Amino acid sequence: MDETSSPMTQLSSVYILDEEGNEISCAELFPAEFFHALTAHMRITPDDDALQDLKAGHEQAVSAYMSSKRDLANKTTLRQDNKHLESIAYHADKLVELLAGLCSHPPAKERLSAEIVANPTAFTGRKGVSLSLLLDMDREHTLFTIQQLISDLWASAKRAQIKPRPDPVWRGSLLSEHPEHYKLALLSHAALEPSLVHEDTQRTYRKKSEPIIAFITAFAGTWRRHCDLTYGAGMHLRESGGTKSVAVDAVHLSINRLDAKIKRSQIVTAFRKWSESEPEISQI
Repeated sequence: MDETSSPMTQLSSVYILDEEGNEISCAELFPAEFFHALTAHMRITPDDDALQDLKAGHEQAVSAYMSSKRDLANKTTLRQDNKHLESIAYHADKLVELLAGLCSHPPAKERLSAEIVANPTAFTGRKGVSLSLLLDMDREHTLFTIQQLISDLWASAKRAQIKPRPDPVWRGSLLSEHPEHYKLALLSHAALEPSLVHEDTQRTYRKKSEPIIAFITAFAGTWRRHCDLTYGAGMHLRESGGTKSVAVDAVHLSINRLDAKIKRSQIVTAFRKWSESEPEISQI
């Protein structure tokens, strides 16, 4: 390893991780023929060094795309998990209220306690613990311990819910305190961790655009180092209803190998949303 490379750079230049975390060879996904087509879209004829830099930047963008897709899948699972845990917490809270309300209905409390003791199909745990052993026969509220344990279940279900990661704290403070450094910080942060640049709890664009935007963000610097053509959505064509943009064509060429269902129009939308959400990067 030379002084200018890092373990992360070397790994990403050989493999990327798919949505399931499996390693995929970039050389298989993007062979030499692909880069001939990509450089044709970019209207460039790079020498060997420039081509290697282009490949490294492209692989970083591909890695950002796959990382964002995994993040989306994880967030979907997280939302489902949180919904289930919240349901447990909700019903546990209601049961605690109902058990507490039994204090106002002594006959009902006594009958319920008696049936817990007499239950012929009562479950007994490995340590001999059963529901009847949890009754507080020396208390006026015989179900007090059971009520408290269910209250603990409510609290645990609440704590078990994982909240989405907030926007990086450096963004707001850096923009307000050192605006002249903000652009450089955004570019640097995007290169190191592209998925965090668009980690925004108040997103308004569709989630399907996020992986594409992650690719666009990560590839921006590489594009501008090698190509003088505009890196954006392009001009609207009234006749066809589409846009004219070599950047869109190049990004679509790349992402189409990762997900053939992605349409060119989705790339255009992602470029526009990227320009709106990160004008500091898109306009440099």
